[in-house]
Amino acid sequence: MIVYFGHIERKLQQALKLERWASINGFKFSEEKTNVIHFCNKRKLYPHPTLYVDNYLISFVPEIKFLE
Repeated sequence: MIVYFGHIERKLQQALKLERWASINGFKFSEEKTNVIHFCNKRKLYPHPTLYVDNYLISFVPEIKFLE
């Protein structure tokens, strides 16, 4: 089965529809602290998808620090 990049980007963006849930439950996403890291086990490099949370473009970073 062939999956096209645009399809994957749309599915990821649909999964990020968190603004409504966050506002109902009293949460707010920090634009400065929200990042994306791209994991892929394919040898071929894929372009980073354009993803937004609350109309803010999420930046891609090579590594992320998990806060405990």
